[in-house]
Amino acid sequence: FFGVAETSCNPRYSGPCVTSGGASHGHHCSSRKEGDGTRCSAGPDATLSPWTVGRTYLGELPARTDVAIVGGTVSAYLLATVLAESGAQVVVLDPAQSVGATGANQGVGHGYGGLAESAFRLVHAIGFDRAAALYRMSDEGLAFLAERGVLSRCTGRWRASDAKEEQTLQTSAAHLRKMGQNASFSDGVLSLPGEALVDPVRALNALAACAADAGARILTQQQLLSLDDGVLRTPEAELCADVVIHAADAASSDWHPFFAPCLLTIRENAAVYSSLPMSGVERYQMGYFTVRETPLGTLVRGARWATMHMETGETEPVIVPKIQAKLDAFAEQRGASSTDADHRWAWIETTTCDNLPLVGPLPGAPTLFACSGFAGCDWGLGAGAALALAESLLRTGQPATPGLEPSRMVL
Repeated sequence: FFGVAETSCNPRYSGPCVTSGGASHGHHCSSRKEGDGTRCSAGPDATLSPWTVGRTYLGELPARTDVAIVGGTVSAYLLATVLAESGAQVVVLDPAQSVGATGANQGVGHGYGGLAESAFRLVHAIGFDRAAALYRMSDEGLAFLAERGVLSRCTGRWRASDAKEEQTLQTSAAHLRKMGQNASFSDGVLSLPGEALVDPVRALNALAACAADAGARILTQQQLLSLDDGVLRTPEAELCADVVIHAADAASSDWHPFFAPCLLTIRENAAVYSSLPMSGVERYQMGYFTVRETPLGTLVRGARWATMHMETGETEPVIVPKIQAKLDAFAEQRGASSTDADHRWAWIETTTCDNLPLVGPLPGAPTLFACSGFAGCDWGLGAGAALALAESLLRTGQPATPGLEPSRMVL
């Protein structure tokens, strides 16, 4: 679809960046190292995520376009690139202050197959064939991004925390091998070659640069108010589009009534510990903990179970002291100190009421499509779903992702 060498499409591109300080990250509250390391602070000295700050694209909204993509996700920018490369006029309306400033773009930056659930639980929930299709789609998305240097491959490790999880992971390995995945299980560890790590904001900005190089018009800070007969309305202007694709988080979905009962929010917390040694990426406790290396130290994410509601329905990306304390305890068990947490932050991920993403046309609206609800699986499944949807729009006209169509939400 596109190359990366010798152009601003190169993932290492570091072009002009317009920012507005910490507010560009979308964090309403972070923390500083005081006392137990979980004191909330919204002041200018509050630490933010360890990720780079993205670029801002400003300009006027054109009067019309072939395709309007609402959102600033991995899926949004992959769709923009592929469709623009195919000759379509594409406009991306990114609601964030800068590319990558909000949502799962501020998350772990971990690319993996399928959903966050283990293969055992996924197969049990939706059947082997449908689960295998999700893993194949994830593989295609990861391969697409790896070919362009956007992410680096690694072997992920999923460590069992108890005998029940060990059995779950052992059965998962058997399912994955049957699917053709190069997975193995030994000594309580599920090894998953072909996973990936990425600085999510830097990588997303590389994809945005690729989309712009392909001819897509990118505009950040765009609040969509409504869609009526193919006309999208923002506070400043109107845009007429033949096709509209929703590839946004739940926070940017109130412009259409279909999404409110289908998209759900989940708040995640993380911290980076400079004194905690780590290589690669590992998961623990049924996937509720992720630990990965970063240039600044080891990132620990998880412990949603520390709150009664598992952080479901939360919409403000503020750190939660109770969860941060669990992250500190996890790190301290491995020799780190809570005072070595140089970054503490939170972000909001979007899922659906059945934990499967929405990919395809909305019921009764053949020119309105969704590619959303990936709950942190953006770098694998989200990328693969975007490629499948683009293929469907450009060539086949067939359902891009059987089993993920938004029509399943209609009773």
